[in-house]
Amino acid sequence: MKLVLYIIWALFMVAAMWATIHSVKKTRNQERLIASWPKTQGRVTGSRQGWTSGVGNTTRNIRHWPTYEFVGPEGASYTGESEVSYANAPVPGSALEVAYNPADPHQSFQVDSPSKLLMGCIIPVMLLLGLASFWFIGFLPLD
Repeated sequence: MKLVLYIIWALFMVAAMWATIHSVKKTRNQERLIASWPKTQGRVTGSRQGWTSGVGNTTRNIRHWPTYEFVGPEGASYTGESEVSYANAPVPGSALEVAYNPADPHQSFQVDSPSKLLMGCIIPVMLLLGLASFWFIGFLPLD
């Protein structure tokens, strides 16, 4: 029976490592693009409302993803939606910094990078959770 638990533990750890690596690669790629693209001031035009997932026995909360408009090259106006969520709805007309692709200004990101702090916290927590669960399986009175 312990063998089954160790197999489940290993599959969980592989899935957690894959998800973490995927998130880190996506975040680094986005940050590299933001660093290399020109930046401009945009203005909030509204927001899309959604819910947090409620994972880990947390209550679900409403989140807001700002929609924005900015003036790109040659004075053309472009719109986008931020990947950064906020607890409160952003005030329409407020400023935010936008990085845009000069070859295709329809591709843009809000300039914001709290991801390093988040990833710096998630990775040690996942490692400790994995070690603790491996240790806990060893104490179970199963044969």
